[in-house]
Amino acid sequence: MVTSPGRPAPGFEPPRPDLEPAPSDPDPTRPDLEPAPLGPAADAPVRLGSIDAGSGYGRPRTVRRVVRHLPFAVVFAAGLVLRALTAYAYRPAFEFNGDSYSYLRLSTLQSPDPMRPAGYPAFLRLMSHTGDLWWVTVVQHGAGLAIGVALYALLVHRRVAAPIAALAAAPVLLDAYELVLEHFVMAESLCLTLLVGALVALLWSPRPAVWTCALAGLLLAGAGLVRTVGVGVAVLVLGWLLLRRVGWLRLGTFAAALAVPLVGYASWFHSAHGSYALTGGDALWMYGRVAPIAECDRLHLPVQALVLCSPHPVAERPDPSFYVWSGHSPHWRLPGTPDEQEALMREFTHQVIRYQFTDYARMVAGEVVHYLRPGHPIGHRDWPIDTWRFPTANEPRYLHNNEPLLAFHGQSPARIIREPVAGHLRSYGRYGYTPGPVLAGLLALAAVAIILPGRRHAPRLGLRGASARRRFRVRTVEQARLRADIGLLAAVGLAFLIVPAATVCFDYRYMLPVLVLFPPAAALGTRRLTLVHRSRRAPDEITSTDLWASDPIPVRTSANAGSGSEAGSGSEAGSGSGPGSEASAGSEASAGSEPRAEGLQTRGTGVPFHTRTNTDGTDGSTAPGPLSAPGNLDADDTTRTTAETSPGTDPAPDADADADADDQGDADDQGDADDQGDARAGDSADSAAEPIRLGDHHDDPRPGHRRR
Repeated sequence: MVTSPGRPAPGFEPPRPDLEPAPSDPDPTRPDLEPAPLGPAADAPVRLGSIDAGSGYGRPRTVRRVVRHLPFAVVFAAGLVLRALTAYAYRPAFEFNGDSYSYLRLSTLQSPDPMRPAGYPAFLRLMSHTGDLWWVTVVQHGAGLAIGVALYALLVHRRVAAPIAALAAAPVLLDAYELVLEHFVMAESLCLTLLVGALVALLWSPRPAVWTCALAGLLLAGAGLVRTVGVGVAVLVLGWLLLRRVGWLRLGTFAAALAVPLVGYASWFHSAHGSYALTGGDALWMYGRVAPIAECDRLHLPVQALVLCSPHPVAERPDPSFYVWSGHSPHWRLPGTPDEQEALMREFTHQVIRYQFTDYARMVAGEVVHYLRPGHPIGHRDWPIDTWRFPTANEPRYLHNNEPLLAFHGQSPARIIREPVAGHLRSYGRYGYTPGPVLAGLLALAAVAIILPGRRHAPRLGLRGASARRRFRVRTVEQARLRADIGLLAAVGLAFLIVPAATVCFDYRYMLPVLVLFPPAAALGTRRLTLVHRSRRAPDEITSTDLWASDPIPVRTSANAGSGSEAGSGSEAGSGSGPGSEASAGSEASAGSEPRAEGLQTRGTGVPFHTRTNTDGTDGSTAPGPLSAPGNLDADDTTRTTAETSPGTDPAPDADADADADDQGDADDQGDADDQGDARAGDSADSAAEPIRLGDHHDDPRPGHRRR
């Protein structure tokens, strides 16, 4: 028949020490009959249904770990092969006419550019010592693999199931658009690497260390100097630190590490352009953003700014890039100095957003939703998506990805495309991407995990109520942490979609950062939903019928356990009402009488204690037994209680811990201290203080304190 773990089958009679036969000499010809060694290990309880790995019938721990991480190993191997094929088929790199050329020319770092920050040019300056653009793509592909590994390690550390963590890391490892952008001389890959490094550092521990906050601040400052949207992400992280209440020291360390690089770069920018900023050209970018929807008859523009109005109807106007880069853009006809022209463009943008706010908000919201539509559709104002696909040898010029290549020192290296590998990659790119509806579903799952309330009330105190309440508090704290972390990842992902849609234009390359943000947020959401389900499934009160069902009572021993000061008087357990009085009543009923089972004796006023004679002849007394519980105990119950609370043995694992182990694997791979270590450490610290009497409440974390 099937019994619960750690619980003997009905009818099992415990062995009596006085009736055990003396061990005989082992047969030297039969090593398999050699007696087992004596000691605490020999008395340890055996979980029914378990198989000793050393006996040859169970799988070794190494094999279990390999099997557990096998899904991610397959995904990682596929991502590695795809990147190797990309580096082989296309030499030396992809370049985007405009941004790539500018980054390479700015790699001399002589002065800051008014349109682009110098973070990525500094990276190119470092890579220029290799003398070949191909090594830039190799480093960026390696960074993409490192991002996948970091996300998987974070999620497994946060007790997310390994298959779910592997699925969360799959988009960044396998998405074809991610592969193409890693092969471009573009800033996206470097910005993404710095961002993920900062987030992993902050989300790894329940309370980030001071040096971790400093590292995260430096990484986010670097991301802001690569793409200015990183500064907005840093603001969100600052709010997350305030929400988590990590302390003023950590908050100040993060802010200082973030501010020092940005202030230094702003000072350099001021020395070159006369203003403290990270980039210029904001007025021009915003003018290009609002020009396609501007209706000048609804605005109150100065006469000089009327030249910015487009002569075309709103439905027939070109994309924002035309108003920024084209030589036919109206902004080239503005009068005055550059500062006066910039002031006029700012006034134009301000009035469009003020008097046409509904149109502007509809445009931004529509483009954010556009990212999540199926099939990657393109409108007449959107940048062509073919620019970010694996190219052929003859691409049209409007895609800006087939111009002559530019090297570090002004050379023009030859473009090499190796067929048929390049053709296979193009075929993969048609289907190997993350659909928009999948990203929308991941975002919705993260939102549900944040909004869904957990159990609001702790279990009422019963016979095992203290242990249940401790576990409830630990999981409540973990759920609050999960909600904050999920909210941070989802908010950063939305920022990467909203900011470009509100300030630049619609381009599918701006969607790629969400591949490393929405999937981990949804994976952490599954973890919180699991905890919510378990908390709602737990009973409102732990009673005597659940004595063997969940978390065992922690063992507490003391040198003066039998002195009578605690267990001898019985005043604490005997006063008042509730479980304490019930336990005291059972103790008084058993006082002065002989124990009803082997292995039990009384101390002081007759509270039953379990005993066991060790190999050295010392007394192995432990916590009081459950004779004071309602009902009668037979030999089975006595044996079961002794096996659970005896010193030198491990208590039976609780049901929730078993479920966690089944979902997550070995505890040493999970980082259990991240979730429950603080509370468990407090319990173990109390375990050496005093013996436990049934009915006592141990939900106060302070050592030596018991609720009266």
